[in-house]
Amino acid sequence: MINKALNLKQFMQRQKTLRLYREFLKTIKNIPLESDRQQFYNWVKEDFKKNKFETDEVCSIQKFLENKVIMEFKSQAESGLQLLERLVARPIIKNLSPLLPDELTSETIELIGNASTGKTLFLTECVAKCITPQNFNGLDTGVVYIDLDGQFSITKLVKIIKRLIKNIDDKLLKFCLNKLTLINCFDSPTLYVTFQRLKLFLTEQSQVGLVILDSVSANYWQDSVSGGEKYIDTYVEKMISSLKICLEDFKVPIIFTRQSYFQSKKSDSLLDCVNRKIEFKRLDSDFYATVTRKNLNLCYKFSINEQGIGEFELQL
Repeated sequence: MINKALNLKQFMQRQKTLRLYREFLKTIKNIPLESDRQQFYNWVKEDFKKNKFETDEVCSIQKFLENKVIMEFKSQAESGLQLLERLVARPIIKNLSPLLPDELTSETIELIGNASTGKTLFLTECVAKCITPQNFNGLDTGVVYIDLDGQFSITKLVKIIKRLIKNIDDKLLKFCLNKLTLINCFDSPTLYVTFQRLKLFLTEQSQVGLVILDSVSANYWQDSVSGGEKYIDTYVEKMISSLKICLEDFKVPIIFTRQSYFQSKKSDSLLDCVNRKIEFKRLDSDFYATVTRKNLNLCYKFSINEQGIGEFELQL
């Protein structure tokens, strides 16, 4: 409790702080997402409770709160210019690969296959195509690559870029690599925080045209033992749905991978939340990729060498 009466200056500052508290509550009501509203409400409530018996430092408390709310809202809110940047057209992803020749907008693409069937290498080829300048037959667009199992190889990416751009110099190579944002997530809490941060990141980075998630099965057993979702299909759908919700305003395609065994059923239950599926298989030294979209199935044969993936041959 306060041991002595407030003087006039302290009383006036206390009234200002109370008005600030009421303004905070009014502002919080205007935040669109309920989860964000609750987060801000808890933060304001805790800070005011912690400092409710302060007297000599009322003014400094008020300044602290004002500075903190500015800092927090910079990471959560957006200006009209940011909104415009978020909603304007982004680089078009078209002819990304012979397996994905058409324009990709807001699509979710699932890559399925066992280990050593070419999934991550195919993703690396897609990244190289995206970040290569258009005058070298690239797409000149940014990519966000979320690596969950540590399989991505920057060395392999550089080899593929050097194959696409003959006699590339260090300056151009750095220019290409700067278009790639590689994020390593080794647990699910970090992953879901990353999903939320992507909203702000894509607002600031309008050149990003593709988001990749490799692989959705990486943290399943750790999450399952910790009391998380045990039904595999539901686990995947929750993860992809969360990512799609965070990216829905940006209209960027999503490509994610999973192991062939990582499903609860033998049916194609996951096709409900994806637009197309590419299944990778290996038979001896031959590699195959089957593209499924609605009722259309196309099978391609390809090879893998030191330079990356060879040509895709359509199997009739």
